[in-house]
Amino acid sequence: MIVHEDQRRGRQFQRALDDFARIDGRVIDRAGLLQLVDDLRRSYDVSKMTVGLLGMAFKAEIDDTRASLSYKLKRSLEMMARQVLTTDPFVTTDPALLPLEQVVARSDILILCTPHSVYARADLKGKPVVDVWGFLKNANVVY
Repeated sequence: MIVHEDQRRGRQFQRALDDFARIDGRVIDRAGLLQLVDDLRRSYDVSKMTVGLLGMAFKAEIDDTRASLSYKLKRSLEMMARQVLTTDPFVTTDPALLPLEQVVARSDILILCTPHSVYARADLKGKPVVDVWGFLKNANVVY
């Protein structure tokens, strides 16, 4: 039986979501993530997009990435998107992080993962933003 590329990627994505759902032995509600990803896939051709993730720390205004769900989301999106870029003004241990201005400039859509106060004041250049926190007041929020 021939396995199509879409089916293979779908299984990889589901495994990544399963990883996302288990942090420190507790089960995190995946419904919100699944809904977010489904909505993005329905609204945009994510395979042709660069996705920028804003905030990789576990919570706002800290540098701790232990148990950060942002990295789980990054891994999941890397299976679907053309490219995934990340930024965080507090995290200094991840060499893949880019300056905020560069992530904004190079991304087609942004996802606010960690609501650091710097993002509330940032110029996001009118890019569409997924803000599940309801944190950004002057942004082109699409979800």
